[in-house]
Amino acid sequence: RAVLESVNGLKALSVGRVVIVNNSWHHNALGVILQVSSDAVNRTFTVLIICEKGNEEAANDERTHKAIHPVYSTKLFIPE
Repeated sequence: RAVLESVNGLKALSVGRVVIVNNSWHHNALGVILQVSSDAVNRTFTVLIICEKGNEEAANDERTHKAIHPVYSTKLFIPE
């Protein structure tokens, strides 16, 4: 939220930027920003999220009830 409320933060969230997505369906998933709306009041981001097949959005998914946890470097895939 702090990034979205900051002018410099919004500049950083540009097309092509790689982001980490945490929501009710994805936990620490990598994504790429594909499109940013020009509406300054209701700004929306279209993001391609990289996930395993079968990990698509589902209303009855058990992860929808879990709390969103912060990102820790030990939870991210770091190639050798």
